[in-house]
Amino acid sequence: MLVNKNFRRLIRWGGGATDKELYKAWEQLFSEYAELSATPQYKNMIGLSKEIGQLQSKIMTVNVCLQVLNNRYSDTALGALKRLGYTVYIDINDKQKYQKALISVRKKSKSRRAYTDATHHTV
Repeated sequence: MLVNKNFRRLIRWGGGATDKELYKAWEQLFSEYAELSATPQYKNMIGLSKEIGQLQSKIMTVNVCLQVLNNRYSDTALGALKRLGYTVYIDINDKQKYQKALISVRKKSKSRRAYTDATHHTV
């Protein structure tokens, strides 16, 4: 199940769970198993898995904010980026500077994505 990521094997009698629900159930089962086994290796793996999940969530948030800001200015999207640690100076009156600011955020988010991918491969 871990190798081929076929989480459908968690369903014993043809249940109607979505892939997302199955994956979440598997994560919960694996997390509880790791905590009960209390080995440092599993605790480390769970910590890395949680970190990966948090980073992926931040990357998705950045992508959504960038999509919104590409279409129109939004204080909410800008505030979300700032809370995630991006220093964004947007001049809505200068379209060229506006686009440069968005490109800068996109480049920084790619480095986070690369870090997440590298961490994911170590797990």
